[in-house]
Amino acid sequence: MEEAENLFTEPPMTYAYYRGVIKGKAPKNAPTHVAETEKPIPAQGAYTCGVCGYEYHGGKEQALQLSENWVCPICGAAKSVFSSKS
Repeated sequence: MEEAENLFTEPPMTYAYYRGVIKGKAPKNAPTHVAETEKPIPAQGAYTCGVCGYEYHGGKEQALQLSENWVCPICGAAKSVFSSKS
């Protein structure tokens, strides 16, 4: 009998998460293709990742108070690459 264990504590990435958060795009001829619309305007006070565009909505002041080893939950970039758009 073989034994196995789960090495991950995070939930698996779903297709909906990939499309909605990571902004995965399907080719035009794919059955799941969704036509592109205008990009939403970033929320006031959003602190945005310069690598992937993830928006931390706690504001710049709260983001600066995060621990020094805090990283972007999407791409893993350091908080030093985040900037305020407000």
